[in-house]
Amino acid sequence: MKSALVLFLTTLFLVKSGVAQWNHINSTSQYTLNFVKVDETSGVCIAGGTEFIKSFDNGATWINNGTAAFLNIYNVKGAAIITNSTYVLAHNPTGTTCAISRTNNGGASWSQISGLSGQYNDLAYNGNVLIVVGNNGVVRKSIDSGISWSTMSSGTTANLTSVEWDANQNKWK
Repeated sequence: MKSALVLFLTTLFLVKSGVAQWNHINSTSQYTLNFVKVDETSGVCIAGGTEFIKSFDNGATWINNGTAAFLNIYNVKGAAIITNSTYVLAHNPTGTTCAISRTNNGGASWSQISGLSGQYNDLAYNGNVLIVVGNNGVVRKSIDSGISWSTMSSGTTANLTSVEWDANQNKWK
């Protein structure tokens, strides 16, 4: 049975497909959560806002990894789960600066990728390729699971607010 993890006003709910029922999930979070990312294949879920939490069982139980102030991962705009312990976040820590951060140890520590600028709005992942989009037509691409990044031309100066992989058309949109 397929299920979905839903973040609604900082409260996590597990919704099972075919069932008109919402189950409140105890997230162990006492703080604001503003994003959740789920890898349905592995069952890994990550969520954050003013703190970072993770789950290895499709969101049934959660582990608190610490406050975002300590991890400097405020204002997350997009997230990717690469493996059970490798995650990449696109975020705007101060609201006016941007960052792409990566962890290889399940979120215990994070490394910010240097040399990137812009205001990020979303991040998507497919295979080893990550795409981040932002204001003023900013598009960044990584082909090594977020270790290094290159700038791509979007052909626009508009604010790009979302990106996703379209498996049916075999392209980013």
